[in-house]
Amino acid sequence: MRAPKNKRVVVTRILLLEDNLEHAQLIEETLLEGLHGISVKVVSSLAAALKEISAASRPYDLILTDYLLANSSGTTLVKRIKKEIPEIPLIVITGRGNERIAAEVIKLGAEDYVVKSRDSLKALPRIIQRTLVKRKRSNMEELKSLVFKIIRLSRENKKAPQITRLLTQLKKLTQIWSRST
Repeated sequence: MRAPKNKRVVVTRILLLEDNLEHAQLIEETLLEGLHGISVKVVSSLAAALKEISAASRPYDLILTDYLLANSSGTTLVKRIKKEIPEIPLIVITGRGNERIAAEVIKLGAEDYVVKSRDSLKALPRIIQRTLVKRKRSNMEELKSLVFKIIRLSRENKKAPQITRLLTQLKKLTQIWSRST
């Protein structure tokens, strides 16, 4: 994707774990049509996903994984992903879903669970957008909390006026950013 001159394009990076090539292509096309400013990298195994994440020059913003892959599947897959890369939101998709499995993967840390169907495929860009906004807000709240803690600690230590000024500026920025989300 090329950025127009003097314009900054924010690219959301999505890693798609799907071992069915036709499904991967259909999901990728749906995401590229339904979301602007994204890139999708498709891998067919957990090992390939972990390798891709560790080699990436920039972190992924979201992982979208099939529940059943040839070499790892189900809750084992979700546990492993969340153990290795807990900071990246995870959405699980499957062709065979039920409420018990959905509740289990959500409990293990997945942000959402989507049964593969024509309707859910159309809704997938909206689901991903909602997940990314939720994560951004969560990150912003965490950042604000850390800034407030650092400011409080720096005030307790009167020897750090420069740090206090910088953190006050950072606090103002986080307030501005949080209003824009």
